[in-house]
Amino acid sequence: MRPGQIAVVLFTGLLLPVTSCVAQEAPRTVGELLDKGGSQLDQRAVQMLLSGATIIGDFMQGLPGEKLEMTYAKDGTVKGFLGSTVHPAAGIWEVTDQGRLCSVLRDETNTEHRACTFWFRLGSDTYATASPTPGSVIFLRRVSR
Repeated sequence: MRPGQIAVVLFTGLLLPVTSCVAQEAPRTVGELLDKGGSQLDQRAVQMLLSGATIIGDFMQGLPGEKLEMTYAKDGTVKGFLGSTVHPAAGIWEVTDQGRLCSVLRDETNTEHRACTFWFRLGSDTYATASPTPGSVIFLRRVSR
């Protein structure tokens, strides 16, 4: 092998890892997620995803930067924390025929919080949104067991 050939092989080998590290921009709406090949989860998939799992992400209602951390038990109960000031909350959850997660929670002040969300997946990332319409904002959810 000539010295020039070695340089080309080394250059090519070094170039590939650099180009493979370029991050794709995360989708912000249902439409962007679908355009990138994502899909909406059906009732069975949402049930399997949430049952026994803890979900962490941005709170969809309220001020930007507020977080939630909720654990969905197999018996249909849910408990966790809402907001940046860490309000404990507990309640019940179910998944409708349309694949929509609906929960009713009460926080430590006995304030009731009702929410329903649709769930989507893109690769290994999971997203929640209030509506499955293309312009609806999506929120990344980290799922752990």
